[in-house]
Amino acid sequence: MGDPELNFFPEDPRDYLKLEYHRRHARRPHYSKRAFARDLDLSPSALVEFLNGKLPLSKPRVRSLAKVIQLSIEQTHHWMDLMDLFFSKNKVHKEAAQTRIANRRKDKGHYEALDFFEFISEWSYWAYLELLEMNPIYQDDKLAADFLSLPLRKIKTIRNKLLKFEFIESYDGGVRATGKIRILSNFKSPEAAQKYHQTLISKAVQAIHHQTLDERFLSSLTCTVRKQDIPAIGKLLEKTIVEVLTPYCVKDERDSVYACTIQLYDLAKSSRLKKG
Repeated sequence: MGDPELNFFPEDPRDYLKLEYHRRHARRPHYSKRAFARDLDLSPSALVEFLNGKLPLSKPRVRSLAKVIQLSIEQTHHWMDLMDLFFSKNKVHKEAAQTRIANRRKDKGHYEALDFFEFISEWSYWAYLELLEMNPIYQDDKLAADFLSLPLRKIKTIRNKLLKFEFIESYDGGVRATGKIRILSNFKSPEAAQKYHQTLISKAVQAIHHQTLDERFLSSLTCTVRKQDIPAIGKLLEKTIVEVLTPYCVKDERDSVYACTIQLYDLAKSSRLKKG
């Protein structure tokens, strides 16, 4: 797991496998729960039953799975304590496990890795933040849901998680962005970043088919470069995007939330991967 997940001590025993599945699915969008069960050496039915909260895992099984998903020793002990808390019929064992769980979460400055992974990998969270800055009327959940074409329950989930991470704050009967976070490249989760970009690229494809030329701008250029210069080019492109867009992002009477993506990748390598 990446650095942020080292402090992941959840309250639910299912969350370790849920997070691992999210990470693998981000790398491979077609990765299924059946394939996940195979890689964990579990039957698909056992995985589903566990994720539904109906099946406990033995301590030997927890140790085995912890090695597969690369948990720390303390996280492995935490997972076993969660099993005792949720499934043990021994009151003394449950109370002792509950105490250890609470102490770890307090001492380790528990990091909500599963929720944070979802936040940084989904376009809707970032769009909602921009919407709040664009016009305060979108503090109304229903108006925000209608604008972004999302279910009302999704907007409520987004708002609650952003409040928890202090990326928005309560204000005048609604909420507003705190400006605490903006640039995705600062994060240390490559799987989350990959999922985020994949989603935005798929929305760019939709834009090609459903938006007019006056509503969108898409441009591509094929060129030859030295591979060693790619990191420098990437930094320069990111800086240029910010410089070009910033004057327009602060104007009054803004009425739309746009995504700007730039892709720079090896065409030859991508072709080989596609053939494979």
